[in-house]
Amino acid sequence: MSATIWVVGAGGIGASIAARLAGAGQQVVVIDDWAEHVDRIREHGLTLEHPGGVLHTRPAAILSSELSELSVIADTAPPDLVLLAVKSDRTRETLLAVADRLPPGCPVLSLQNGLNEPVIADVVGPTRTVGAVVRFDGALAGPGRVTQQRSDGDLVIGAVDRAAAGLVAGVADQLRTALPVVVSDRIWADLWSKLTRNCLLNPVSTLVGLGLGRMAALPPVREVCLRTGLEVIAVARATGVAVEPGILYGTDLDRLFAGDPAAVRDFQAAFERTYAPFPDLKPSMLQDAEKGRSVEVRWLNGAVVDAGERVGVAAPLNRALTERVEELVRGVRTPGTHNLEGLT
Repeated sequence: MSATIWVVGAGGIGASIAARLAGAGQQVVVIDDWAEHVDRIREHGLTLEHPGGVLHTRPAAILSSELSELSVIADTAPPDLVLLAVKSDRTRETLLAVADRLPPGCPVLSLQNGLNEPVIADVVGPTRTVGAVVRFDGALAGPGRVTQQRSDGDLVIGAVDRAAAGLVAGVADQLRTALPVVVSDRIWADLWSKLTRNCLLNPVSTLVGLGLGRMAALPPVREVCLRTGLEVIAVARATGVAVEPGILYGTDLDRLFAGDPAAVRDFQAAFERTYAPFPDLKPSMLQDAEKGRSVEVRWLNGAVVDAGERVGVAAPLNRALTERVEELVRGVRTPGTHNLEGLT
């Protein structure tokens, strides 16, 4: 029997997952505030273009503002699962808008960047909060159309609180109809590991204005990315979380912290090799900056700075990246490698 799944936020990741779930026969409701996007999905469906082909689906779609219209809600089945894919700065307000529409016990799973799970738990309760790490790409190509460049990748999910452990198996079963799903019993380590990669990739790509493969070929980029990642890991460790041992592209973390030249060379080679097949793959922050949208650097690198302050660990490079990306968004800076000056 198919589940009813609300996908709240239909950007690159939300829309790509919505398309896959709808294509697998789940009853999907896409909720977004971009009217043209919602109208196109209603009238023509949602199309996913990926390395394996083209998937055309017909999920239901409603505007976020329509959630208060009882007639719309009456025509929409209550969800068995909510997938939250809005920007981090909108987590609380979005959940507050939908919370009264959710059945008791309905799980909420975050597909977002950053560490939004505590906010979700504060609104809907820890017993309904499921964390996730998205290990594939997605980019909007226009209203009703989303693309993926990678054919690999999976979704890691887990309970952020012991009280939610009983929900995870059921959520995994619902999602596995369309996606490879891995259930983790150490989701906080997975989330901090994801945060490490996001913090070293997103702001640097945004500042230099290059896709991952092109930026990874530049020595100054590799140096800044390594130092940024080490700062995030140091903060994570101080909070009691041990990230994945191979998170810095398989290189031994203790050797990197010790400044071992061979380990640094290993990181740089692995970093460049990892992204060489994807020269123009743009992380979400660069996509948002190019489209004039708000960016999440304050909830990524800025969150590391804040967490570091709470445990007495400085993160000056993450602070500098946060400030420079925000300057770029305000028009004070233009994209280019000159934005890394003083950081290497």
